[in-house]
Amino acid sequence: MKGKTGKSLLGLFTLLLAGICQAESMFEQGWRAYQARDYALALDLWLPLARQGHGMAQNNVALIYLSPQDEIQNIAEAANWFLLAAKQGNRSAQTSLGVLYVQGLGVKQDYHRAFELFYQAARDGYAQAQFNLGRMYSKGLAVSRDDIKAMKWFRRAAEQGHQASEALVTQMVKQGRGLKRQPYAKDTRWSKFG
Repeated sequence: MKGKTGKSLLGLFTLLLAGICQAESMFEQGWRAYQARDYALALDLWLPLARQGHGMAQNNVALIYLSPQDEIQNIAEAANWFLLAAKQGNRSAQTSLGVLYVQGLGVKQDYHRAFELFYQAARDGYAQAQFNLGRMYSKGLAVSRDDIKAMKWFRRAAEQGHQASEALVTQMVKQGRGLKRQPYAKDTRWSKFG
């Protein structure tokens, strides 16, 4: 009895592993097609994987639906695929969906929802989300305008080499914005004359 169960489990594991390898092969083929700008082929390869719950394929299908090609572009469909990938913790999808909420593309404009999505990805270290969160603080979108918090997020992104964040950190420092103010220390040398 143990022998049959062991063989059945081994067979099931082998079948599962073969399925995973095939899915990864389809994903890689889709990536090559996407890089070659053959979006129709990439979509054909990624869509079955996305429907099976492959988070990165869901994100990439959404990117294809955002492409400016008229025969493929469907921003509402992109938002749906980003949402599915975002629910799986895909930081790129969380960030992209947040951008759609900021701009009101494919979804109703909602700065608060965008902020939540950016925050999820930013706290996990995703530089683009950190940059976007900094922008929300610097502009006062969904939150009170706060240059110190904006600077905090811009610096985190800049530390990862995010160029726009690096430029904003430099600009804010030159302007004296986003820096914690030191309390004024009274200089007692001038308190007594004479």
